[in-house]
Amino acid sequence: MSISNSASLITSTLLRCSALKIIPAIDTSFVEILSKNVERGCSQKSAELVSEYFEKAGPAIIDFYLCRKSEILKDKNAKKLYLPMIEKLILASKNISISAAGGEHIKRTKQGLQTIKHLMDLSKKNSKNSDTDGHPSIMSQLITNPTEESLNKLAISVQNSKAIEILTPSQTKALLSSTKKLLATGDIDQLVSTAAVFSGESKEYSKAAAQMLSLFSTWLNKQESISIPYTSVREFYSKLATYFRSFERYQELKYISDSLLNLSSKAKSSTESAVNYPGLLKDSLELELGIIRAQPDSQASPKLISKLERLVVSNLSSEKYDEAIDLITRVLEVLFDVNNITHNTPIAEVKHMASISQCILFMARIYTKRPDTLSSLTSANTCKEHQSIILELLLWNFVGSASPSKNDLAAIIVRSLSSDGNLRPDSRLRPYIAYFFVTGSLYSGQEFNPDSLVEQLIADDSLPETFYVKSMTYFSLSIANHSNQQKVAYICNAVQDLSQFLSLTRHPILYKTEIEAISSFLDSHMFHDQKNGLLLQFIDSLRNDLSQDMSDLSELECSYRLDIARSYLYLGFSGVVGQQLLTANKLLTQAVSSPIQYAFLLAMETEYSASIDRRDDAVSCLSRLQKHISSSPILSEPLSAGRNANESSHQFQQRIILYCRVTEAFSSVWSITGAKELAIVAMLNLTRLLPGLLKRPGYSFWSLSSMLMDVHFRIAKLYEQLGIVKEAIYHIHEAIKLAESTECFLAQSQYLTFEAELSVKMDKQEDAKSILHRCEEIFDEDKQVVPLAKKGIEFLNIIYSTAFYLQRQNMFAEERLYYDMAESVYGDLQYPDDSKSVESISRRVSELSLKTAPIRRAIGLESVRNKLIRNHAYSLEEQGLVDVATNILVTDHVIGPASPVKSPSKIRSTENVATREEILFKISQSRNCFVKAKKVLLLDPVFGVLQDSAISVPSVNTDIGGGSNRKSSLTNMPTNAQCAEAVKHLVRARSILTENLEKIKEVCTNTELVDMSNILNNVSILLSAVCTAQEKSLYSYFSHLELTKASSVLSERQIAILREQDASNYLDWPNQDRKEAAGQYKPIAVGSLDGNHFGSKIPDNWLVVSLNIAPATGNLIVSRYEKERDPFIITLPLNRHSSRDVDEVSFSYNDGLQRLRDIISRSNDSADISRTSQIHTPDAKRAWWHERFEMDKELESLLYESQFCWLGGFRGILDSEVPDKKLAEKFVKDFKQILDRYLPSRANTLRPRRGVRSAGAANKGVPQQPVDLSPRVFELFLTLGHPDTLEDPGLLEDLVYFVLDIIQFHGEQNAYDELDIDQLVVDVEEALRSYHTRYGKVTNKKNYDHVILVLDKKCQQFPWESIPLLRKRSVSRVPSLAILNKLLSARKSSSYSPPGNDVFYVLNPSKDLIRTQERFEEPFKNMSGWQGIVSRAPSEDEIVNALNEKDLFIYVGHGGGERYIRSAKIKGLKKCCPTLLFGCSSGLVQEAGEYDPYGTCMSFMASECPMLLANMWDVTDKDIDTFSRNMLERWGVLSGQRATVDNGRYNVAQAVAMTRDDCTLKFLTGAAPVIYGLPLESAISYD
Repeated sequence: MSISNSASLITSTLLRCSALKIIPAIDTSFVEILSKNVERGCSQKSAELVSEYFEKAGPAIIDFYLCRKSEILKDKNAKKLYLPMIEKLILASKNISISAAGGEHIKRTKQGLQTIKHLMDLSKKNSKNSDTDGHPSIMSQLITNPTEESLNKLAISVQNSKAIEILTPSQTKALLSSTKKLLATGDIDQLVSTAAVFSGESKEYSKAAAQMLSLFSTWLNKQESISIPYTSVREFYSKLATYFRSFERYQELKYISDSLLNLSSKAKSSTESAVNYPGLLKDSLELELGIIRAQPDSQASPKLISKLERLVVSNLSSEKYDEAIDLITRVLEVLFDVNNITHNTPIAEVKHMASISQCILFMARIYTKRPDTLSSLTSANTCKEHQSIILELLLWNFVGSASPSKNDLAAIIVRSLSSDGNLRPDSRLRPYIAYFFVTGSLYSGQEFNPDSLVEQLIADDSLPETFYVKSMTYFSLSIANHSNQQKVAYICNAVQDLSQFLSLTRHPILYKTEIEAISSFLDSHMFHDQKNGLLLQFIDSLRNDLSQDMSDLSELECSYRLDIARSYLYLGFSGVVGQQLLTANKLLTQAVSSPIQYAFLLAMETEYSASIDRRDDAVSCLSRLQKHISSSPILSEPLSAGRNANESSHQFQQRIILYCRVTEAFSSVWSITGAKELAIVAMLNLTRLLPGLLKRPGYSFWSLSSMLMDVHFRIAKLYEQLGIVKEAIYHIHEAIKLAESTECFLAQSQYLTFEAELSVKMDKQEDAKSILHRCEEIFDEDKQVVPLAKKGIEFLNIIYSTAFYLQRQNMFAEERLYYDMAESVYGDLQYPDDSKSVESISRRVSELSLKTAPIRRAIGLESVRNKLIRNHAYSLEEQGLVDVATNILVTDHVIGPASPVKSPSKIRSTENVATREEILFKISQSRNCFVKAKKVLLLDPVFGVLQDSAISVPSVNTDIGGGSNRKSSLTNMPTNAQCAEAVKHLVRARSILTENLEKIKEVCTNTELVDMSNILNNVSILLSAVCTAQEKSLYSYFSHLELTKASSVLSERQIAILREQDASNYLDWPNQDRKEAAGQYKPIAVGSLDGNHFGSKIPDNWLVVSLNIAPATGNLIVSRYEKERDPFIITLPLNRHSSRDVDEVSFSYNDGLQRLRDIISRSNDSADISRTSQIHTPDAKRAWWHERFEMDKELESLLYESQFCWLGGFRGILDSEVPDKKLAEKFVKDFKQILDRYLPSRANTLRPRRGVRSAGAANKGVPQQPVDLSPRVFELFLTLGHPDTLEDPGLLEDLVYFVLDIIQFHGEQNAYDELDIDQLVVDVEEALRSYHTRYGKVTNKKNYDHVILVLDKKCQQFPWESIPLLRKRSVSRVPSLAILNKLLSARKSSSYSPPGNDVFYVLNPSKDLIRTQERFEEPFKNMSGWQGIVSRAPSEDEIVNALNEKDLFIYVGHGGGERYIRSAKIKGLKKCCPTLLFGCSSGLVQEAGEYDPYGTCMSFMASECPMLLANMWDVTDKDIDTFSRNMLERWGVLSGQRATVDNGRYNVAQAVAMTRDDCTLKFLTGAAPVIYGLPLESAISYD
């Protein structure tokens, strides 16, 4: 017989045995065929083939007997056929050596055959003539001498006994006594023979066998693993198991199975006995399976999986993969059979589902390790239906797997199942669904058509599972489909079918994973109504499932309630959020909740309180949340420590998600309590964590991607609130990119809306237009991109952004249409029907950790609507429709829990303190009052010219009749009704803001603060112009305009420092202590800098001048600060010359800035290499230089015109000369006499001035004093210069008109056309000449040595240092008074010292500035103590260390070194040394409209760099190299032409001023370098 035939014979024998084990009744024909197989197997010519047959077929024949023993013994024919088989096998075994491979196995088979033969022989001899009286003597002998002979005698005695079915007490006692003795001597082989006695079915036999098993177990437990005779023990257990199995003693069988499991562990630990380990495990597993097969209604023992796992691991360690798969498959077949599992069997009805899942998990691990073994399953003889079920379960097991082979395995499985045409459509679709969840893509095999299969399903809706399969199929198609319309159609069908399924299924909890997947998908796509409806239906289904313990579902429902609450919070329905939180709180109160779920609830309550502006409640919730986390041993562990030993992988994942939610909660509270910088840092930590989680299995992709999008959006909004627009743009772009990649179109529309608002505020109107067009496309009904989304909060936000854009374009008619549309949308909005009345919720709100303030139904929606109303009011005011704007604000704006405000004086708020909505309303109300006042004043013949007039504060002497400690009051109030009304509006506008100033600073964004400051500034200026203001400190009303400047720069530094601190511990739980610790880095609060205190910090010989461009009017606002003096402020309309002379051409600041940009642009083009490389001839070179010189002259002319037109006669406010006090008094006296001569109003001082009265005096018959001008006004004349040196007499005329306007506005009425202004100017000129003649003889003149310019965001674009008045002066600039205050404080504390010899330089890092390197390399290297990098790129750490540690840092290369160090690194420096950046455009600042500009120089200012030199635009290398070398020598940094002044050295600003004219292009190059910060001197030594 060939080997193949032998194998076939073995297979046939095995199949017959398997069939005989499970068929209901023994078929003798099967037994006959089996007998013939045995005869053929034992008669093979080859001894090896006989041995193989015996080894493989023998155990199956034995097993068949053990399973059907009683039936075989009772059936004569079966018994007659079976005994010869046993005898033939025994005969064949005599020639088989047990020392061969598998010897132990063969030995056990021989022993089993002998035992069966012995028992069958005993059963044949049922003689009634046996001597029963011989039993006791034999038993007694057995007790004293338990030998083989004694046992044989006992067996014969029992065999011959008539009472074979009965075991007498004496016999039992003898057996147990013998067992004890055998165990005492360790003779287990004799014990095995003793166990063969048990063949009866009586109670006595069962009891004796159980007692013997108990004695043996006690003995076995005391044995050391090395001393156990494993083979004999296994045989003993086999004997007893055979008996117990025959008589269905399952408890004893279970005990033996578990004992074998424990025994296997001992065998494994014993080196000599390790060979027994797999056999013991297999015996244990077989017994377990036999029990399950015999008792299908019982639950599988948990140890079944443990036994299988150990056996599988044993096979895998020997690389027996196929055997491992066979084992698992065998177990699964048994479990499938006993559960009658088919494709349509509900999972909930499978009792052994946990064991099946574990088997599938083992199988999946094998296949992911060895994918090639999958073919063994697909080609196995397993039942086809069972095989397809196994494959489908395998597919689902790969979901979340990190195996690189999972996609290939999934494709193989789906391909195998798709080719099976016998499967039902739903059975073919389920693997398709699983494939999508595994790979994230649709299966694209040609043999598979999901749409066709779904159509077949639609025709058969008889089973609930059909709706489930349809829903999941549509869901997978919706995600993978890139057609917007088709995607929406699929998701609609998916939600509809899933809802239908939930209404039919009896066990909804089994589909929790799928429900949550669709829910997170809907949430990320902002289909909140559909998601909430699905979750609510799922909650109802769970409650109707009677098989579930409701207490176990409480936490699950709570998590869904919190998810629903989060959606309603986004939608703006705050009342429903409160109800959901109440329900969630109640659920956790009624059940024993886990710490993590309660933490989720507290985090959501915190977010809710923060979102509705309940700051006290939010802080309270946050404190409880922090305390709760810190009190939990597991929760309090930092995530960086990894998974705790006591928590599962799922629990750790939940803890990570909780960390994200808690971080969001802390960020929300910090953002509304004055710690936005810390809020940003907390959210930035999440941007480090979440991208990594998205790549890891086990986490919901849609939930995390939605969270990451929201995190970027939140960060963008926080940055925007601080005015840090560059970072806001970066993060909103990240959110948009993520929304685009995941095709979340509604989310994308929200992010685009926000970007459009940024673009509008940045004056990028074309960009805004394009972005808004993309937004409107998403909501285009014809395209049906988002029909699932109701026109709610997203659409209202788009309406607002579009209206905002149209407003800035002055397209008021089109803008009005959008406000009408907003009202229509808002009116059509439906409140969720699932909530009770607002009042009932308010009564129950105490169940939360919140206070008892009323809950409003839609605070979020109302906030958006309020924003639209305020914007509409602003537009109406711009159009002059002030009363209509007032009516809209009063009628429609909602600021509290009740209905809209009935009158501006009766404002209601949600809390005792004003909410943000109330504060924004008050700012709008203040602006409305201001606009009303302006409108009234414009109608007045006197005050109608205010908008074209220069106004100073102070303009008149405020000390008349009172001391400096007087509280604010107004005198010389206009008495005519029109002007009095204007003043009333102005006073009210100012009061609204000043009374709420602290709250405004707390809740308003950077741009809102700037708007408020401008309103307050404008109001105060107008009041000063029309009344005599007596103030305790004039500075208080104007400081806000100054201190909102560049506040974002200081915030950026704080963020950088905090991020550096969080670099290594960013996964630690946030806590409130961080806010306290972060306070030391807090920027100076807006408006908190005291004017007198700041003035005391200014050095005696320094002058500080602030320049601002008023956003609304374009006026130049100049503020002068000197030591120990109140500020002097002038607002200069830049069109004032053209308003007086129709021939004058208006020259605004924007005009000048545009001319500058044009010159620089042309200069850059001419210096570009594409142009210079074409210059080959002398004529071309001369033409090129001529062009460059012409541009240089243009720039010189622009700077002169700017000074003349913008400053005009007021240029003295920038002058460094300090008037002589005595001479000034003489000039003032002369000036007043001139006024008395020329002004008709002063002809009779007893005559009351028209329309003016003095405070507390009657209007008639009371002498009136002339308007007493402020001394600061006269100083403008004295600092204008000698009249003979003035380039234009119009400068003096400018000041004269200024004085006449002050007098006119304060009540002295004079008709200008009746005045001899020319002669008046001549007389003033003569008085001024007299002053300067005498002043020239003064010896102790005082001058300011240095001027610091404080430039707002618009003024920073202009080279003020090079206007004629300042070009030769020592001048530096700073972006804000707050930054200057920090620098002065550091200077006073000696934190800054003059640069010494510890200098670090970077020269030509890009290796392309060869000539520059040649000019500087040797001089730098020759300097003692200098270190540097030449012709290579520095590392970021090298630059950071230099800036932190050196006395001076010099950069000579392209730009400002941005490519070598990040701006965040500069901002976060602990200390920054003085820095020189000689590269092109190193000082360029990017204009950002309403936001602060940004650039490298701003980063250095944020780092509190004491001094920075940088170039405002591109310059040519040779010219700037000349400047750099000469400037360094004049400053005393480089040896060479060392110039000295006053026996010392020039400061850096003086050196720069003196070197500008060294450039070939004195303005195009010479005006580019500017100094930021302080005018430091050099302390470098050349020795």
